[in-house]
Amino acid sequence: LLDPAHPAHDGQELVFRQFEEREVRNSFGQVQRRYVIRAVIELFGRPLEAEFSLSNRADLRFPVLLGRALLQSGGFVVDVARRNLSYKFNQRQQRGRAGGK
Repeated sequence: LLDPAHPAHDGQELVFRQFEEREVRNSFGQVQRRYVIRAVIELFGRPLEAEFSLSNRADLRFPVLLGRALLQSGGFVVDVARRNLSYKFNQRQQRGRAGGK
């Protein structure tokens, strides 16, 4: 899902056999036709299935946006003063497993 120029790109090819094409309104209010896929992501060690509309975000700051509906369905609250909490949580979990905890 990441552009090859993105530092986190691992070269892995992802294939989705089930997808839809939908008209989606972008942040500027323009209607675009996009592919929509369902995928499972992990937040704070919990797998969550969600829909993602695919668009070229190569020139944008974040390669993926998580929607309000996904976050609310998972019972999450957004704290804009903090960042990368799920990543940090996963790192602590991995260190704990490696240390025999």
